[in-house]
Amino acid sequence: MKNPNASLLLYIGMADACAMGTEFVDKMRHPMHFREVLNFGHYVKHPTHQEYAGMYTDDTEMSCANARVLTSHPPPYEPIEFAQAWIDEFNRGGRRKGYARHFQTFLESVRDGEDFLARIRNDSDKNGACMRAVPIGALPEVKDVLEVATLQAKITHDTPPALFSARAVALMAHYALHRDVNNFNGLLGFLRGSLPKDDLGYLARIVQPCEAPVTGKELPLSVETVQAVFHTVVSELSLMEMLEDIILLGGDTDSVAAVTWGIASTLHRTEVLPEFLTRDLERGDQRTGSGYLRDLSFKLMQAYA
Repeated sequence: MKNPNASLLLYIGMADACAMGTEFVDKMRHPMHFREVLNFGHYVKHPTHQEYAGMYTDDTEMSCANARVLTSHPPPYEPIEFAQAWIDEFNRGGRRKGYARHFQTFLESVRDGEDFLARIRNDSDKNGACMRAVPIGALPEVKDVLEVATLQAKITHDTPPALFSARAVALMAHYALHRDVNNFNGLLGFLRGSLPKDDLGYLARIVQPCEAPVTGKELPLSVETVQAVFHTVVSELSLMEMLEDIILLGGDTDSVAAVTWGIASTLHRTEVLPEFLTRDLERGDQRTGSGYLRDLSFKLMQAYA
C-alpha cells in the first residue's frame, strides 16, 4: 500500500457528523443555520432531526461494518458476513437513528444475518451501497475491489446505477491508497480503465458539471452522489474546502461528505483540522468515537499493508 491511511474511518465519521447538520436542509430557509455550520467552530445539530450534534450516521456505521468484514474474515467473502456485520454494528452503536426510514425499521426487526438475507428487498438505486464502500478500496487488487464492492452492493442495491456507484467509490479509495500519486489528476483515467464496460455510461454522466443539490431528482441518487464526490476530490485542494463545497451544494450532504473525506483524506493527511472534529465526535464516546474509528482503521491498513 503506497499511502496507508490509519485514520480513514475517523475522517469518514468527522465529515459525516459535520455535514449531517445540513442533510436536505434548504439553505434559503435556514441561512443562519448554514452560517453556523460553515463557521466550523463546533458540530451543529440538524434543525429537525433528533440526533445530537456530533453524532455520525449510517454512512460511518456501515463503513465500519464493511471494514470489520475485511479484517475479520478471509476471502472469498460471503453475503451473510456483510449482513451480520451490518446488524452487529447497528447494535453496537446503540441502534442509532439516521438510517433510511424503512431500512431502520428493517434492521430493528431482523434476528441475524440469515434473517436479513431472507427478507431484504434489494431493488434500490439510492446511495446506500456506495456510502459504505470506501474501506473496500484497501484491497490490493482492482479485480478484488470490483468483486467485493459488487458483492456487498447486491445484497441491498442490486440495480445498475447502485452497483456502478459502489464500484466507483471503492475504486476511488483504492486509487488514493494504492497508487503512487499525490493528487487526483489521474483519477478519471484510472476509473475509465478499471470499471467494467457496462459502467462507462454512468462514468460519462458523473464527469458532467455538478450544480444541483444531491437529491436523486436529475439522476439516481447513487449516481448523483458519485458525481458530487468525483468533482469535489478532483477540484479542491483541501478537506475543509471540500466540506464547505458539499454543504453549499446541498441535498444528501452527509453521505457525500463521508465518502469524499474517506477518499480524499488519504492524500490530505497532513492538513490541520479544527480540534472539535476529533474531540467532540460521538460526544467522545470510547465505544464509537474517535479512538474506536482510529483503531479499526489501523487494523484495516495493517491487513492490506
